Amino acid sequence: MKGNIKRIMQLGVICLMCLGLFSLQPAAASGGSEGNIDSTYKYAWSENSGWENFRPTHGGVTVHDTYLSGYAWAENIGWVKLGSTPSDGTYPNTTSTNWGVNRDGSKLSGYAWSENAGWINFNPSDSQVTISADTGKFDGYAWAENVGWIHFQNASPEYYVQAATSIGTVEGGSWSSTSTWDGGIIPGASLDVTISHDVTLDMAGNAKDLSIAADKTLAFSGTNQLTIAGDASITGTMDVAGGTCNTTGTTAVSGELAISAGSYTANDTFDASGGTVTFTGAGTLNLADTIACGGLGTFTKATGCTVDYKLAGAQNVSAVDYHHLKLSGSGTKTLCGNLTGDTDIDGNLTIASVVTLDVTSANNYGIDIAGNWTNSGTFNCRAGTVTFTGSGDSTLAPGGSSFYGLTLNKSAGETTTRLSPDANLRAGNALTITKGTFDLDTSDVNLSLGGALSIGADGRWTKSSEAKTVTFTGAGSTITDSSSPVQDLGYVVVGQELD
Repeated sequence: MKGNIKRIMQLGVICLMCLGLFSLQPAAASGGSEGNIDSTYKYAWSENSGWENFRPTHGGVTVHDTYLSGYAWAENIGWVKLGSTPSDGTYPNTTSTNWGVNRDGSKLSGYAWSENAGWINFNPSDSQVTISADTGKFDGYAWAENVGWIHFQNASPEYYVQAATSIGTVEGGSWSSTSTWDGGIIPGASLDVTISHDVTLDMAGNAKDLSIAADKTLAFSGTNQLTIAGDASITGTMDVAGGTCNTTGTTAVSGELAISAGSYTANDTFDASGGTVTFTGAGTLNLADTIACGGLGTFTKATGCTVDYKLAGAQNVSAVDYHHLKLSGSGTKTLCGNLTGDTDIDGNLTIASVVTLDVTSANNYGIDIAGNWTNSGTFNCRAGTVTFTGSGDSTLAPGGSSFYGLTLNKSAGETTTRLSPDANLRAGNALTITKGTFDLDTSDVNLSLGGALSIGADGRWTKSSEAKTVTFTGAGSTITDSSSPVQDLGYVVVGQELD
């Protein structure tokens, strides 16, 4: 009888041990993820538990941005579980059910668990396990209560555990789908990402460096955001659509950057000189660093789109066909060419405070603008001419800066379209009203002219209703009025003799 009881107890213990081991079996044993540890450099060492393999045949450890998950295999203690998937991005490590290994940049902390070695501390008192953001190599020591120190990197003999620093697509699909990615791992901010298939960004995405291969497209869905901690290389197509892309490093476009209602922000050098920038809606391109004069490449605008030069420092302003042009940040923004004709401003120009727009003394570039001119900084007009065009009304806010030549040539003509200065205005040379109404009445402002005033047959003038003046300061200035009836200029002051 005693012998039977002993055999039953032994069998019960064996069953419990089997159940315990089974509970620690990795999902990869039935076809799950193999993790993102290098297939060669995958071993840590313990004097008591031997080699610990972080990419075993039927398991694998995955290094995420804020935590680790999966299983390692030690030859003398069996499976070691580093965690599952924490609900809030990290493991609290406060109970026996919410433990795991966390990652904070290069530092690892928290606990792994082995049925035979017990708790394994990745941030013990006398050491800490780290992981290099550049190389993916682990270093330092973890402490297991039953087997002692576990060493992650050694020079001689050489061994170390190394996580992948890059990831690529293996098939087309959604960014959120594990089947899209090598190793079945969705990229994080620590991984260089290569898009070699057509991929849809259907979630908030992250990458270190991003590369899109020729003839392949990364298409944003909805308003999803992609954050690139490093550089972006767009040889294929990035279609931001209504989403948002923020790039910390450089942007090189030899393919196409397409923006609809969303935005792309380049916080380092932007170069599309060998590629295409295409707007299909009222989106925004934010340029927060340097750009060459031809840096926007083959540029196509859409109604409502905005290019914002927002570096806190000097920038070139490419001569392309803008809708809205915004100059923010600080410093001098220098035109690279005439913004006239096919390369003009079809919408509004905004010059922020502590920003200077310079048309250059060597070239005296001209500007054609169909919308509103709002200057809160400085406009260095040199000897260039600003022409207000288009079929709609425009407001001119000079912001204390003078103009040289100023022309009104609205396509609709006569009184149907107006140019209305909202503050006192000075033009150092000629004011030409070819077509449209020059309106001094709406804001009741003074006008100072250093050159000729010319009003064409389709030009109109609305004088100030208050005692504001039109002052001619230049010697030999002329007034020519071809309209009918002749326009009433209001109060005129002649500082110099008129011809």
